[in-house]
Amino acid sequence: TEAPLLIRPYLADMTLSEIHVVMTGGYATIAGSLLGAYISFGIDAASLIAASVMAAPCALALSKLVYPEVEESKFRSEEGVKLTYGDAQNLLEAASSGAALSVKVVTNIAANLIAFLAVLDFINAALSWLGNMVDIQGLSFQLICSYILRPVAFLMGVAWEDCSVVAELLGMKLFLNEFVAYQGLSEYKQRRLAGTEEWVGSKKQWISVRAEILTTFALCGFANFSSIGIMLGGLTSMAPQRKSDFSQIVLRALCTGACVSLVNACVAGILYMPRGPAVDCVSLLNTTLNSSSFEVYQCCHQAFQRKVRHYVSIIRVCNGNNKIFEKLTDNGTELSVKVSLLEIYNEELFDLLNPSSDVSERLQMFDDPCNKRRVIIKGLEEITVHNKDEVYQILETEAAKRTAAATLMNAYSSLPYSVLSVTIHMKETTGDGEELVKTGKLNLVDLAGSENSGRSGAVGKRAREAGNINQSLLTLGKVITALVERAPHVPY
Repeated sequence: TEAPLLIRPYLADMTLSEIHVVMTGGYATIAGSLLGAYISFGIDAASLIAASVMAAPCALALSKLVYPEVEESKFRSEEGVKLTYGDAQNLLEAASSGAALSVKVVTNIAANLIAFLAVLDFINAALSWLGNMVDIQGLSFQLICSYILRPVAFLMGVAWEDCSVVAELLGMKLFLNEFVAYQGLSEYKQRRLAGTEEWVGSKKQWISVRAEILTTFALCGFANFSSIGIMLGGLTSMAPQRKSDFSQIVLRALCTGACVSLVNACVAGILYMPRGPAVDCVSLLNTTLNSSSFEVYQCCHQAFQRKVRHYVSIIRVCNGNNKIFEKLTDNGTELSVKVSLLEIYNEELFDLLNPSSDVSERLQMFDDPCNKRRVIIKGLEEITVHNKDEVYQILETEAAKRTAAATLMNAYSSLPYSVLSVTIHMKETTGDGEELVKTGKLNLVDLAGSENSGRSGAVGKRAREAGNINQSLLTLGKVITALVERAPHVPY
């Protein structure tokens, strides 16, 4: 509704087909002011921008198919599109008039948004009451939409198990507004990133990344029944004499605008490529660790998504390390392999390879000034190893130093994280006789035992420990998800 302000002088002379194009374009796109709001919800910014760009030509094409031009347009010649001077005498008066005119548009949007949110609550309350009368629990507007629009979601290319959720969001967008629908999509995405169980009872808690992307395209538009009043109010305030013409085609333009978003979602479904193939976590860690870092990240991501309580054993990783030693030795290069082992307990760092029996001395961590992707831990002991058996021996010897305690749920529960870091330095000679030193580092994390405080009977110090563990696990899940999806920002 803001865009027609730019063509306000032409509205009075437009043909019905041209007005239909204007309305369809408005329904098929979102306002730039709302783009930032949706991104702040956590919606994928690239998908929102792509959907907005794709909507313009698609809206023009579909609009002309639905409502072809049958009148003589006044804007075919250069003379027809020339603008006359406005009534404003100077820049300040023009700015003031424009601001006053935009107040009506903004007021219409705000009033309709508040009103239709209230209508949604009323409809859900009424449906819930009617459902309880006939013993149908949880009956709501969203539930009805999830059944009616499920075939539409499936035709977009959404997997069938996600269609009910996507159909629910499409219904919210069509009958309420896209703002509410994007809020709902954001909640599903946040639950996925937090590692929530996929199903709780009979309700799906999150949808796949592909379904999120396609839903973002399908929701990217102003086409909803609540916007009919906004569209009519905005255009009528600029061209009151065309009110009957606007009313005649507004519903057709609404349906066309909704179809534009769905068509864009279908195109996105054809072009969308997953960011990486699925990785068999067990096979990856049982064979070798010379795979790409991306595959290792995906493996960790699978562990969080599936709520694996028992981490992949570090002993298996040591077997994989043997392959690393063999591979490096076969290359005939000079190398050294060093390992360090620390624990993170109550957000403090402790060195498990400290030669003394007391490991209570806290370590300090600093950013590496030479490499922004790494950190430096002051005073951390590193031991040179020559084969995987020495790594395994270190793990067995230092395991006794780890902090552990018994709870009502487990006789032995590891309270801290432990991080085994393997650093490899390789010296190679290039064809020009120049010596080249390469360094690689692999951090293997053994997660702390996460337990429900109510079930474990944790109180006092143990309850505080459990709170720190759960908070850090949630943060770690978000970090791993950001790495797997190659997000531009890692939330830590």
